Amino acid sequence: MPIDVRKTGAEHVDDLAAVMGRALAVEPMIAWPFRGSSEPDVERATALFRLLLEVYVEAGVVWEEAERRGCAAWIPPGKIEIFESMDAATRGPVAELTDDGGVRYDAFWDWLGGHVPDEPCWFLDMVGVDPAHQGRGIGRALIQHGLNGVTAQPAPAFLETATARNVAYYERFGFRVVADEDAPNGGPHVWFMRREP
Repeated sequence: MPIDVRKTGAEHVDDLAAVMGRALAVEPMIAWPFRGSSEPDVERATALFRLLLEVYVEAGVVWEEAERRGCAAWIPPGKIEIFESMDAATRGPVAELTDDGGVRYDAFWDWLGGHVPDEPCWFLDMVGVDPAHQGRGIGRALIQHGLNGVTAQPAPAFLETATARNVAYYERFGFRVVADEDAPNGGPHVWFMRREP
């Protein structure tokens, strides 16, 4: 049975933030900036994703599996203002979630931002599936849905991950590692991946 993927609405932000918090609290890019460790904190991760999703849903770039067991944010080419809006709206509230007033979070995400291609590209900013429903093709459907947009509006696609097992997963969709580095100040190792149109 095909998995139904649709654009999400503001009324689903809380549900999807909880899903993303459970799914990605273990992702080093989420865990490390909060406490300088890789210990997962589902409550803080959920609060972070609520902030991010509020901006991204308003921008119309979040897609959900119909039963809200997973979602993805695909930023289209030439829409850098969506990142700028998200950054402006979330830096202050995120600082309140951290143990150091957002110093580590800001430095880490500024470093990541320096790796985003200058050329117009699709950006898979987040994708997550509730752990209780992983392995059922939901993540694949959310990624493929975005790649269908890439086919309709050809441009490279880009993503970042700090979870080693995700590299091979994304390679199955045609992404290739273009760089991998340790984040400064003891941060996680991050793989930067690109898919040609």
